[in-house]
Amino acid sequence: MADKLFKKKIKLGYRQNMEQPVKTKKKEMYYPSMYINDTELPLEAEDFGKTFDAQIKVKITGINKRTGTKGTKINYDFDVMEIAFQESK
Repeated sequence: MADKLFKKKIKLGYRQNMEQPVKTKKKEMYYPSMYINDTELPLEAEDFGKTFDAQIKVKITGINKRTGTKGTKINYDFDVMEIAFQESK
């Protein structure tokens, strides 16, 4: 099953589903975030704001379905085991 995931990239961004007070304002894109502490990465201060491709090794720690007024949603929990960066062009 996991082999099928590598055949395409999965976009993780989502838009907040709220009415905007000004119609000309675009809805902002939100992404899942990750925080790495006490680990030296091959990134420098001048890399801030750049986009990189990263290959990650994850362990799936949870898959849960939840049903609400907006339908069924699935939550995924991962432990990030390893990460490798490659600068995007």
